[in-house]
Amino acid sequence: MSASGSCRANKSLYIVSLWTLQVYNLLSQNLCGVLTALQTQCLIQIIANRVGLIMVDKRKARTLKWTLFSLVGLINISVFVIWIPTRMNISHTFAHVNNIWDRIEKVLYLIIDGALNGYFLYLVRAKLISRGLNKYKPLFNFNAVIVGVSLSMDVSHGIQICAQLLAH
Repeated sequence: MSASGSCRANKSLYIVSLWTLQVYNLLSQNLCGVLTALQTQCLIQIIANRVGLIMVDKRKARTLKWTLFSLVGLINISVFVIWIPTRMNISHTFAHVNNIWDRIEKVLYLIIDGALNGYFLYLVRAKLISRGLNKYKPLFNFNAVIVGVSLSMDVSHGIQICAQLLAH
């Protein structure tokens, strides 16, 4: 084989290895994104199932679960629509939009999480404790503390991220 043929083979091998690495990185990042989307969907559905157990009208409980599933699904789809072009370095605009949308997404999840947990606490108090089932008072108190801690951690994390963005 001539020197130019060997050089061409090395360049081809180099290009193939670059493309293989790029495809591998894209697939592994997308897998992590899919798992994150699945995790957020499951966490919201766990809270919705807790609420559904206490709701009297099971049709409304089912509607709540499907509405949340659709809402979280739309949020996850929007994240992928912005995130994939950002990871592919298509333009700086996508990177900027991704930074902003990432914060909005976290606020949306915070609102959904807070509203669901607030509704759960309301239902425990209104449907169980107010009807004389005082054994649910410790459950109510424990959940109120856990919800407060969870939401405050989310808020403090959001404030920390915003401060880092403003510093740059």
